[in-house]
Amino acid sequence: MGEDDGSGFTAVSQQNVSGDEPAYQVTIGNNTASAVTLVGFAVTFSAYGSQVWTDSPTVNNSVLVEPGETWTFPTTLGTSSFPQVSNATYLEMTCTVTSAVTPSGTITPSSAISEPDGNQVGHTQSVQQAQGQGQDDLNQLGSDTTSLNTDNSLASAVSQMKQDYQTEQAEYQTEKSDGCPAASGDAGAVSGDASAVGGDLSALNGAVTYLQQNEVAAVTGDLTAVQNDLGLLASLDAQPAVSTSAAQSAGKQALASAASAISWAQGQGNTINGEAQALSTTAANYASNEGCGI
Repeated sequence: MGEDDGSGFTAVSQQNVSGDEPAYQVTIGNNTASAVTLVGFAVTFSAYGSQVWTDSPTVNNSVLVEPGETWTFPTTLGTSSFPQVSNATYLEMTCTVTSAVTPSGTITPSSAISEPDGNQVGHTQSVQQAQGQGQDDLNQLGSDTTSLNTDNSLASAVSQMKQDYQTEQAEYQTEKSDGCPAASGDAGAVSGDASAVGGDLSALNGAVTYLQQNEVAAVTGDLTAVQNDLGLLASLDAQPAVSTSAAQSAGKQALASAASAISWAQGQGNTINGEAQALSTTAANYASNEGCGI
């Protein structure tokens, strides 16, 4: 299979296939002990396991093929008769000589070899490679989506802030119960707890940054890779080996959930820290107002 724009037969490729100048070549070998005069052929065309078309070209002036000789006949097909097919089908198409026509009748070839167009093998390999890469990227998307969905670093960081803030609140209650002079030391403990909460906020912000730069970025990159794979397959007039819709949807949902979790964690962290620092000030003022030397 190939093309002929009037300058001669060329094997078709993904790069030059146009669909409006189809052509093919027939190769006949005489492996008998007698010369055979050829006046035509019967050829079938198939793609994806189905017959697409048949043709019965003639040989101008006939040809005498001696024993042991092999002849190649380029044949241009008329666009009025060749069926309209997609580039993918044309690239996958094979032609097979089913019979040779002689002046005395037809001869069935002892072996009929279906020859692909000039780029079928390369195109098939390109499709297989693209599908394989697509499957790898899809698997990676699934793995990274699971990692993102099961990450609890933000919830853990917020939980730590709450624990330290609860400790600070308990210290403040102790301060009020102790009175002077112990209240002065209790106020210092409350201040230390507030500092711990502030450190927790820094840790929370670090966890947010890590999540964004790693797990969120991984899923985002995977989604882009899968989309690029689909684009490549589309350019090859091919489909992915398996549907990508569910994995893409899950990845996008994971990103949306992560964005909500980040917003929630930052809101919780800022609120807790604000309350913790305010309580530290309240504790210092309480000790001072009680005359405890602060």
